[in-house]
Parts: sequence; structure tokens; C-alpha cells
Amino acid sequence: MKGWLLRLAVIAVLGTGGWYGYGWWQANGHQLLAQMGLAQPAAPAASPAAGRPGGGGPQAVPVQVAPASPGLVVERVESVGTARANESITIAPKNSGFVSRLNFREGDVVRTGTVLVEMDDREVQAQVEALRATRDNARVALERARALVISNAATQARVDELAAALRTADGNLRAAEARLQDLRILAPFAGQVGLRRVSVGAFVTPGSAITTLDDLSVIKLEFSVPELALSRLRAGLQVTATADSLPGETFSGVITAVDSRVDPVTRAITVRAELPNPTGLLRPGVFMLAELEIDRRESALLIPEEALVPQADRQFVYVVEEGRARLIEIRIGQRLVGKVEVVSGLSAGQQIVVAGVQRLRNGVPVRVLPPPGQGGGGPGGPGGQRQGGAPAAGTPQGIGAGARPAG
Repeated sequence: MKGWLLRLAVIAVLGTGGWYGYGWWQANGHQLLAQMGLAQPAAPAASPAAGRPGGGGPQAVPVQVAPASPGLVVERVESVGTARANESITIAPKNSGFVSRLNFREGDVVRTGTVLVEMDDREVQAQVEALRATRDNARVALERARALVISNAATQARVDELAAALRTADGNLRAAEARLQDLRILAPFAGQVGLRRVSVGAFVTPGSAITTLDDLSVIKLEFSVPELALSRLRAGLQVTATADSLPGETFSGVITAVDSRVDPVTRAITVRAELPNPTGLLRPGVFMLAELEIDRRESALLIPEEALVPQADRQFVYVVEEGRARLIEIRIGQRLVGKVEVVSGLSAGQQIVVAGVQRLRNGVPVRVLPPPGQGGGGPGGPGGQRQGGAPAAGTPQGIGAGARPAG
């Protein structure tokens, strides 16, 4: 029993000594061998940034860029309005009476001066004949009195009295003839007649609607434009209009008038456009959508929309200069399909980051990748994949637009 305890004690002492000896050798053995010329001095420990591109600096971020380039920008304003005829009236009598004749059919196109309605004029015609006779009699009496004045058989006062009577009779006759003409209603302009509202023999009063007359050769379209566009509104601007009731049809015209006042409630101003309508397809009252071209810029500066980096109500982009990304503020104008106009802050030809924005910070180095489909798509290349589906080294992860800079 004592022998086994002695053996265990010896084993414990040897194990403890070996452990401490191994620790000392790990700490001092390599230096001792170097002093004896049996080993090379140990190399200094590598820094965490060792092996990165550019020495100890930050790793370059892979990005894709596009140049800021000039292009065409057409600024348009959309609004809605109601079509109106070039000229439009309601045919109505001026005097009361019975309708004796209707000289039109519904939908007829008539010329200026066409007699549309005739009313019973027998009574007025008789009045005209009686007044014409009275006027003729007054003229004869005046001529006889003037002859008698020469022989002193009549006084000048009598002549003046008969002259006044002649003027009165002539005025009454002209009034009756005007009433007679009013019983024949003529078309004041060329146009299309609408539906008739009365029949022959009907008694009508002043203002009673008989039919309508519309000049459809030109359609007037009135719509409102925000006051922000007031400085650029003028006669002659191009307008295109469409109507839901006429799918596939587009009507073009020009602005002919701009209202003199801005509505203080809506902060909009009314403009009027004229749209040629030679086929008569458009009708008054149609609801239309109008698109007004208020400005055209042939050499506007454009960049891809995905390059924008919004911050609150401000817009920024990353510009690549000397291998680094620089965040600059810009002012944008019109937005187009996939592009945006830059009003200030950029120059034509500057390289703008369009992909990889979310990984950028101001001043970090970047590595510009070729456009998609122009290299870098093969296995192991930039943007490619290694066998097994794992992303290749240097492949940008999550390249996209719409990210905001962190600083």
C-alpha cells in the first residue's frame, strides 16, 4: 500500500515539473535558441488590417457609376376641364306669338342667315301696311304745306307741325317692320342645330327655348393651372386633350387666352384653349383631361433616379473623384421615367454612383465595377460566383439605390 502511494507522489511531482517547464519553454525557449544561433528571430505580429488593399487603409467599396448627361426635359401641367362650343346659343323668340313654320330638322348643319323659325305675322303685317299708308299721307301733306307757304297760304308753323307728324309716322313704321322681322328667327352663325323643343302651332313667349345652335368647328376647353406656372403661361402654348368618352382619341390645340385673375381660394388661374374639331367628334359638355406643355429644355442635366440620396427635404448624390466617393448636395427639377433633372450642384460628365450607395460614406475609397454584361460576370470575377454558389471575393453585396448616408 505504501509503495503505491510513493509511486503516485513521484508521478505528481514529475507532472507538475513538466507543466511548469513547458510554460517556461514557450515563453523563453525561442529566444534562447535564437541566442544560440539555432533559430531566426520571431516576426512581429501582423496588424488586423494586414492584407487589405491599400496597405492598412479601409477596403475599397465596389460601386457602379453613370455620368451626368444633358437631355430633353419637357415640363407639363395636367388639369381637367369641360368642352364648350366655339359659339353656342339657345334659339328663342323675342315676341310672343304662334309658331307657323320650323325650317330645320334636328341635327342639321345650317349656314349664317338661314331662317330657322317663322311665327304668325299676319297681324303685324297688317300694322305695317297701315303705318306705311299713314307715313305716305303725312309726306304728301307736308309737301302741300310747303308749296302753300310760298304763296303765303300756309304758315311756317303748320309746315313744322306736318314735318313732325311725318317723322312720327316714319318711326312707327320702322318699329312695326322690326317686329315683323323678329317673327322670323335667323341663324346668327353657321353651326349645328340641336333638338327642337316646340311644335308648329305652339304659342311661345319671349325667352322660350325652341332649339339650340352650336358652332362645333372649334371646341373651347377651359381649365385651371396652378399659379406657380403663371410666369410661363402665354398664348400659343401647345395643349393635348383626351376624353374618357372617346378612348384612343387625342385632340391638339393651343392656348388662346389666359384669365386676368388668380382665384384666391384655389390659387389657380383659368386658361382657354381651342381644339380644332373638323369631324365634329367632340361635343360641348364632354369632360376632358388636358396636358399643357409650359416649358421645353433641350440641354437639361439628367442623372439616374436611383443615384439620389434623400435626407429630409434635401437631395444628395455620391460623386466619384480620384477614387473616392464624395457626398454633394444637389437641387433637382423635373422627374422623368427613371431619371431626374439636376438644376444645380453637378456638371455634365461627372461620375455619379448609381449602385452600391448604401455601403458608402463620405470620403471612402471606391472600386468602380464595369456595367452589367461588360465583364465581371464570369466565375470568380467581380460580380460572379465561385463553384458551389458562394459569392466571389469582392462581389458587392446588396448593391442598390435609395439608401441614406449615415454621415
